[in-house]
Amino acid sequence: MISAKKSKLFRIEPTIFAKLKALTPDDITCKLYDTRIEDIDYDKKTDLVAISTTTLCACHAYKIADKYKKRGVKVVIGGIHADLCKEDVLEHADIVISGEAEVVWKDLINDLKRNSLKSVYEAG
Repeated sequence: MISAKKSKLFRIEPTIFAKLKALTPDDITCKLYDTRIEDIDYDKKTDLVAISTTTLCACHAYKIADKYKKRGVKVVIGGIHADLCKEDVLEHADIVISGEAEVVWKDLINDLKRNSLKSVYEAG
C-alpha cells in the first residue's frame, strides 16, 4: 500500500505558491513545504512563513503558525478560511491576506523589507 502522505504521486504544487514565487523578488529565497507529503524543517532560518488554508485544514495551519511564531518568525495566512475568519486567523498569525494574495503580495514583501508589515492585507 502506498501512503499518500509520502508518495511523490501527490507532489503537485498549489498554483497560488507558484504565482507568489513568481512575484517574489530574486533576492528572496522561497522554499515550499507541502505537509501532505513532507515534514517541515522548523529549524531552517526564515523571515516569513506564508500559509494558505481552508477551514477544514485550519487547525493544522494554526499548529504550524504557532510553532513558527514561538521561534519569532512572522506568519501570514491566506486562503478561503482567512477570508471568512480574519479574527480567528489573527490569533495565530501576524498577518492575514483577504482575497487574492497575488494582488497584495508585492506590497507585503515591500513592507517586510521596510519592517512595516500590516496585520491585514485586503486584495479587494
